[in-house]
Amino acid sequence: MPKSVEYIVDDFNDRLRRANVEVGTILWSDIYNDYEITRWKPERAEQIMARAMEKYGLNVSFTHAVVTITTNRNFSPI
Repeated sequence: MPKSVEYIVDDFNDRLRRANVEVGTILWSDIYNDYEITRWKPERAEQIMARAMEKYGLNVSFTHAVVTITTNRNFSPI
C-alpha cells in the first residue's frame, strides 16, 4: 500500500532537517521504493506540493531525474 501524502511530506521535511540542508534531491527509484508506490499519478504530485507548502513551507518539484525539495526562503542568493 502506498504511503500517504501526509507521510511523504513529513518524511521530506525530516530528511532535510536530518541532513541540515536547505535543499535536497531524491531519485525517482528511491521515491518508488521508500514510499511503496507502484504507479505515479499527477494528482499525488499536486497534493504533495500543496501539503508540503502548507505544513512546512517547502517547495517540491518533480522533474524527469529527481524530486527536489527546498525551503521557501532566500537561503542562497545569486
